[in-house]
Amino acid sequence: MTRIAAGGTTSFKTGSNSPRNNQQNKPREKQHPDKPKPAPTPPIKKETTVQWLLRFLGISATPSAMKGEDDNLAGDLWLYDLTTQTSQRITRQGGYRSPIVLAGDAKLLALKGAQVVEIAIEGGEVKPRATIPGVVKLIGMNAADANQVLFLRAEGQRFWAGALSLNDRRIEARELNLNAEDDRRMLAHLRGWERVYDGGKSRVYTRTETKEGLAGAVEWRDVYLKREGPDPINVSNCDGVNCGQPSLSPNGRRVVYIKSAH
Repeated sequence: MTRIAAGGTTSFKTGSNSPRNNQQNKPREKQHPDKPKPAPTPPIKKETTVQWLLRFLGISATPSAMKGEDDNLAGDLWLYDLTTQTSQRITRQGGYRSPIVLAGDAKLLALKGAQVVEIAIEGGEVKPRATIPGVVKLIGMNAADANQVLFLRAEGQRFWAGALSLNDRRIEARELNLNAEDDRRMLAHLRGWERVYDGGKSRVYTRTETKEGLAGAVEWRDVYLKREGPDPINVSNCDGVNCGQPSLSPNGRRVVYIKSAH
């Protein structure tokens, strides 16, 4: 091989048949610069339970913790129509809790023991949909899929947020990490019974009421609806009997709640 000094040249006799000349006269192969290596694909971050819940609920941040009420409240389902301003009793067997209004405004979903049951508003027909051991409450519908219902279940001091598919009864559940502040704040929000809609424009909640009776002061809880502008509306008027666990229908026209037997 002939080395060429910088700035210099090398010459051979024309027509020389020496192997050295033949080798030198061969066309030089093109040199290709090394192709840049593709950047490594960043690892996909696993979605946390709180992020999954925020996406499910259709909100961007965990709301402030809200004061809850007794999860053990159970009774019959009542429905208040905001258009006609009338109340309708849906069930008479008792033992129901944590109701929500399904899309279409024709059916309710509620808990009875560990069962998730569907109740027709007209006629009151009850249809079991699923059994979830340890279920605490129904939270609401998936913001992006009206066929999925969010629920909260507990086992001792451990809590899971889960999604129940009304189509195939498939359940996806994720445990909340109570050592993480975000998870604790989310749990406090999920356990509360004040529910906020339309970006805060509407909310349903309970309020303690009192009156004087023959044996002294009588105390109970009523259900209220608050919208922008008008004063809150007492939609339950339970008058001495505890009511609670309210939920607003997807179209904003009805409020479903529990009225206890005493």
